[in-house]
Amino acid sequence: MHIQLAVNENTVLYGADIPNIKGNDQMQRVILDVTADSLFEATKMFWLLSLDGIVALPFEKSSPGEYLGMVYDRFGIAWMVEFEEFH
Repeated sequence: MHIQLAVNENTVLYGADIPNIKGNDQMQRVILDVTADSLFEATKMFWLLSLDGIVALPFEKSSPGEYLGMVYDRFGIAWMVEFEEFH
């Protein structure tokens, strides 16, 4: 299942579940993906989510004009935080 929720004009929260396939019993079943409307907002969200959490992928430039990071928050929820300069 997938969900897309517009937080405001430029910020969108996406969610997806991961099916239980043999061999992934310990895998995180839900990943939330938020696309922020500014680099400042994305950096702030990533930092706040990482407090008492685990950074799986540091928030940094992933390709020209795109930033991406992944973190497990203090509750164990997986978050991907994104920002695109040209959208």
